[in-house]
Amino acid sequence: MSEKISSFELAMLVANFLFTGTLISLPQALVEASGQNTWMVPIAVFLFMSLFVWVVMGRKEKLAGFSRRFLSGRRTMLEKLFLVSFGLLFATAYIRDVRAMVDFIATVLLPTTPIDILTILAVLAVIYLASSGLEVIARVTMIQFIVLGATILLLPFMVLNEITFGNFQPIVGKELIIGVAQSSFLLLAWIGEGIFILILLANMNNAPKARNGAITGIGIAMFLLTVLIALQVSVLGVEIVTVSPYPSHQLIQQINLTDFLDRLDLVIVTVWIPTFFAKVALDLYLLNRCLTSGRSEDFNIFMIPVGLCLGLLSILLFRNNMEHIQFSFYTWAVWGLVVELLIGLLFMMRRKFSKS
Repeated sequence: MSEKISSFELAMLVANFLFTGTLISLPQALVEASGQNTWMVPIAVFLFMSLFVWVVMGRKEKLAGFSRRFLSGRRTMLEKLFLVSFGLLFATAYIRDVRAMVDFIATVLLPTTPIDILTILAVLAVIYLASSGLEVIARVTMIQFIVLGATILLLPFMVLNEITFGNFQPIVGKELIIGVAQSSFLLLAWIGEGIFILILLANMNNAPKARNGAITGIGIAMFLLTVLIALQVSVLGVEIVTVSPYPSHQLIQQINLTDFLDRLDLVIVTVWIPTFFAKVALDLYLLNRCLTSGRSEDFNIFMIPVGLCLGLLSILLFRNNMEHIQFSFYTWAVWGLVVELLIGLLFMMRRKFSKS
């Protein structure tokens, strides 16, 4: 029996998937490109991605029938290319995310623990969650992300005394358009990962509402990212953000409510880590969907070898954290965006040639 999720659960999956990955280190590259105007970047990307989702998914009234035909029965050539492209995208996303999670834990929480041990433990936890199925991932994500979202919305009040509005000046400069455009390009590939909704259409309780759910999720993620970047710029300043490997963590280290509550950063990190585990688990689940697509039932047996092998690759492919950051910031901006556009194009072609 196919697992089903609601449009609200889809929105939470999208929001968590897009926000939790970008908040680790990406703001550093964005602020380096657009400076004090970086808070405008998520707004511009939201407008572009909303239009992209609207164009790719087409008219809502035709989506219900197409969702039942897409990736069902005998595979067409377009569907095979779609699955290959989809699998490549989320295999590399899984490798990138596992290494990002392990590097952060090794740097901030467990600096004396070997990185290979951390990777194995993290991958086993991810495999366990991913093998539980889409419904479990959606419900776990919904609960955890609501807590994370509430925490982000409370941050302005926690660092109120540290905010310096002068850090946003000058608001309008000669490099405004160029800087925002460069940052938007870096961010697009990360937000374009929301393309995963296309393979989950058959799992929707109401497929025509998938487009609204996706756009809502993108909007929530971009709103929270705007708040976070604005706080980083106003509290830390552009100079510090551009040289900090983990600007979000450095931001929450500025919280000092009382003399005995000066380590709230550890509490907030423990709120974020489960949401990122849920994101990586969805990476693995989506990859498994590509490998088992067309079978009468899901085969979670592939998750263990695939998850472990790709987890080990995350160690072997990057000699250190700096190589991983360079890949995440710049290589992914091109690779991810190209594959995401290809997936969107293949989906539109399949939808156009589908029999009504």
